[in-house]
Amino acid sequence: MNRRIIVWGLIGLAVGCVCAIIALLAGPNFNLGRSALVAIIDPVALLGRRMPLDVASSIFLNGCLYALVGLVVGLIRKPAPSLLTRKVR
Repeated sequence: MNRRIIVWGLIGLAVGCVCAIIALLAGPNFNLGRSALVAIIDPVALLGRRMPLDVASSIFLNGCLYALVGLVVGLIRKPAPSLLTRKVR
């Protein structure tokens, strides 16, 4: 489970980096922050609408948020049946 949380966090960091690169390449585009796609893949951008965030903190917060989602999914997820738990007769 720890590995899964780390993977979710790394995916969040990667998504944050990609969103930051796209935002830097696109320049000042005020309609980009209002799109639903940005709100879904980079939820920290919703926080950035209310208060200014720099790029590094946005990427870090996105990674933390994805790790939190990974933790919740790991706790809620039904464990897959394994061969070790099956009774053999």
